[in-house]
Amino acid sequence: LTYRHLIERADAVAHRIIEGGIEPGSFVGVIAPRSLDTIPAIVGVLRAGCAYVPIDPDYPAERIDTIVDDSGIELVLDPADIDPASSAPSPPAVDRSMSDRAYAVFTSGSTGRPKGVEVRHANIVYSTAIRSHVYGEDPDSFLLLSSLAFDSSMVGLWWTLMAGGTVVLPDSGYETDVDHMAELVDRHRITHLLAIPSLYAVLLSVVDPAKLRPLSTVIVAGEACPPNLVISHFAALAGTELHNEYGPTETTVWSHHHRFDPGFALDDPVPIGAPLPGSVSRVVDGELLIGGPGVTAGYVGQPDLTAERFADIDGARFYRTGDLVRILPTHELEFRGRSDQQVKVRGVRIELGEIENLALTEEAMLAAAADTVDTPQGRRLALWYSVRAGAQLTPAEVKAQLAQSLPPTMVPTFVMELAEMPLTPNGKIDRVALPEPEVSTAPVEATPLVTETQRLIAGVWAEVLGVPSVGPDDNYFDLGGDSILSIRIVSALRRHGIGVKPRDLFEHPTVVELEAIAGVEQSTAGRRPKFVGPAPLLPMQRWFFDQDFADPNHWNQSMWFKSSERLDVHTVERALATLIDHHDALRASFLRSELGWIQTISETVPLPRVQEFTGLAEYAVDAVATSVESALNIGEGRLVGAAIFHDDDSDRLFLTIHHLAVDGVSWGPLIDDLTAAYRGRELAPRSSSVAEFGRALSRLDPDPSWLALEAELPEPSTDRHPETAGTRFSISVDAGRIETIFDRMLVAIGRAHRDAFGDDRLTATLEGHGRSDEIGSDLDLSRTIGWFTAMYPIDVVAGEPVDTDPPLGGVGAMDQVSKLPRLVINYLGQTDRAIAGTDLFTPVTDVLAGYGPSNHRTHDLGIMAHVAGGRLHITWDYVAERHAPELIEQAARAFVGYIDTGSDQPAMDLVELSDLDLETLNELFG
Repeated sequence: LTYRHLIERADAVAHRIIEGGIEPGSFVGVIAPRSLDTIPAIVGVLRAGCAYVPIDPDYPAERIDTIVDDSGIELVLDPADIDPASSAPSPPAVDRSMSDRAYAVFTSGSTGRPKGVEVRHANIVYSTAIRSHVYGEDPDSFLLLSSLAFDSSMVGLWWTLMAGGTVVLPDSGYETDVDHMAELVDRHRITHLLAIPSLYAVLLSVVDPAKLRPLSTVIVAGEACPPNLVISHFAALAGTELHNEYGPTETTVWSHHHRFDPGFALDDPVPIGAPLPGSVSRVVDGELLIGGPGVTAGYVGQPDLTAERFADIDGARFYRTGDLVRILPTHELEFRGRSDQQVKVRGVRIELGEIENLALTEEAMLAAAADTVDTPQGRRLALWYSVRAGAQLTPAEVKAQLAQSLPPTMVPTFVMELAEMPLTPNGKIDRVALPEPEVSTAPVEATPLVTETQRLIAGVWAEVLGVPSVGPDDNYFDLGGDSILSIRIVSALRRHGIGVKPRDLFEHPTVVELEAIAGVEQSTAGRRPKFVGPAPLLPMQRWFFDQDFADPNHWNQSMWFKSSERLDVHTVERALATLIDHHDALRASFLRSELGWIQTISETVPLPRVQEFTGLAEYAVDAVATSVESALNIGEGRLVGAAIFHDDDSDRLFLTIHHLAVDGVSWGPLIDDLTAAYRGRELAPRSSSVAEFGRALSRLDPDPSWLALEAELPEPSTDRHPETAGTRFSISVDAGRIETIFDRMLVAIGRAHRDAFGDDRLTATLEGHGRSDEIGSDLDLSRTIGWFTAMYPIDVVAGEPVDTDPPLGGVGAMDQVSKLPRLVINYLGQTDRAIAGTDLFTPVTDVLAGYGPSNHRTHDLGIMAHVAGGRLHITWDYVAERHAPELIEQAARAFVGYIDTGSDQPAMDLVELSDLDLETLNELFG
């Protein structure tokens, strides 16, 4: 979903609300599944001048009715009913104010009814804007795990979208699947992740840390962070920041923040942090009061409760949290517990009184007490009850009754009937005297497990749930299972070849039922066989052969890696053999026939012989690298070469691969797999073959937009300059202050080109990664090696935004546009994250292009950019006969000025947010 489509669909929703007679300021309900369709609905409500109330579709009908009644909702939108193609001709004309309410989130209430927290625009603007100041780096891509009906989703949603980044949502049913999470982080190069500590702990303990290395920032929130999680994080992801956030819904998602230091020790306190800039904390008798612009308006339709929890003190609005804290010597706060019956379980704030009051609505119930209990699997909810004389009410009936009104996260794991409740001397329930709940286990005479799959499932359940045995008809939840433990279960079952999703355990909670839906197709997903046979040429491969190079064997990509240990040459050779066997593109060969060039992927190909050298001078090292590159042969299938250089203090590996088999995106999974193979570990399962992708491309229909653009393009020059004729001018700029780097870069290039060459219009060829997920629903290119690059023409007009959202990401354009401009722009992204290295190999160079000296240049001017070390590096690679060096330098220096400001005006002075009052902040952010 692009930004343009998001706003178009949101405006269509807004017009629908307005035309329906809904007054500005009214609450509008939004059924909020974890879906891209929900986001335009939410934005549309705001653009109509209304406030949205997210409703989780998994809530029981009774709870949804309560939310609708209490908020006075007149209209409920179901995103599934909104036409994705619908768009509005213009934005709605609605007056909006920072004091208007923006949304209401309903949380657990002690009276037995959920209470709605009313959040105003001023609150969410402050809460979002302050993130850039606190973190210093906005998300490029954010993996949104929380339900869109929870306030924690506002972190990833508004922070990322306002920064121009990408929000990534897990597939439905996989939102707690840690293997799926790791795959998304790896495939989409996720930079930011927020999770409750218990879920993040499972993620770290189950998946390969190499898949998580794209992460620059991990945030834990929603429940207390245990010290051992901090240790585990830095052991697995030493270069990834870890942050702890604290804040109730009543303070708009967060109010305190702490960044952990890599030197954290197990006996160190775990702070919830210091107040955000512009906010203030007061501790009164150990209880935390929070004041500032993040404090919300109060509770919807509950003035008495609002007056009880909110107050204006010294001109600032404060919220009384009920949380007990301790002030640390660092002036940060440490969470110490609650002063009332509110608890947090798996990141969800729960009023125990709501569970108790709901249980007591059952006529047979005499008394009920809810609390949490600590188990080996973590904190769980429990309910103890007693019934009236002569009445009968089983624990299963109580749990079923609660499930009709409570969301799954609030239904107690353990329910126990007591003959009578223990009481204190003053007649209240003595919670300390409540007995420990017992976990049900399979009886000795249980039905035997029949099949091998049943025995595997039961064994995994017993191990994870900590029970001695499991029978075929035992209920997962009666054994103490819950949503967090289902993640561990699913991951463990997959390692036995049994493919299920966490949601399957909720819908099929016995061993027999789960076996029935764990079909062959699921259990073998992700374990594709290697491909052998003829394969269609990908668009870039066809382009390569159309160039008719003098030396087609010498057109490579290479990288240098520093090794953390002395490398054994024979082990490297075996690892490369494993790598080549695993990735189809590395087993390709190319032969010219009467019909043109043909690609064949073989069962085996000649394996590279790795040479090793000791103590070579650098000029000799360069000579060896060049000889390794020039030894490749595409006709024989020799596409990979390598050499080891033993230096005094470390070893270096030089790895080169013919460009026909690799692109810049491929190097991340390549190095992960090479490390695994060297260590003797199993490689990650194959994703789709390059042959599958090529066949899917061949089924695409032509896009008429490319044909129309082809007619408008000027004829490119046909001059062929030697590859060695290029001249380069490079410059870099701090990328920390630049948002939406790619779009800003193109606009700045257009303005710089205008200043240097006097032309307002720049027609160029843009290179994209080409791995479009719209080509085929069954394609998974997350770990596929190959040359997927797409090239397509764009028009850059100085001072105007650039459309960087071509059909299918530009894939297919090369088959319809024959006269691509010879000015090429290539943005490689954040290369130091895309190829972060492993515990064995650390990159010491970017991806290097190696071309035979007899080959001609394919462009007259190439503008290549990437981000590394927090700086945007940009290089003009040009032919001096066609571009005067002084004009290239003028354009490069003008580019720096424009990319730094984003306009034709100088940059505004930076202002410390902590020095601003809310009124000034509102003026700055509109």
